[in-house]
Amino acid sequence: MSDSESIIGGASEREREEYNDQLFMEKRDLILQDITNTMDSILNNLNGLNISLESSIALGSQFESVCDLWKTFYTSAPKDGK
Repeated sequence: MSDSESIIGGASEREREEYNDQLFMEKRDLILQDITNTMDSILNNLNGLNISLESSIALGSQFESVCDLWKTFYTSAPKDGK
């Protein structure tokens, strides 16, 4: 017989309900804490992703002038065979 069964076995209906309510509240609190921890982890990972994306965009913007220079060169260069 488990501890919960021995506690509930000799208890009145009201005591059983209170015990079940207490167990529910404890499990609910554990689940909510787990959800909170998971959401914090997701938020931290999203912040890291945002920083990485901002860095990538900033790096890409630095090459914009080089891209424009090559585009000008390509469009002004004579085509082969023409």
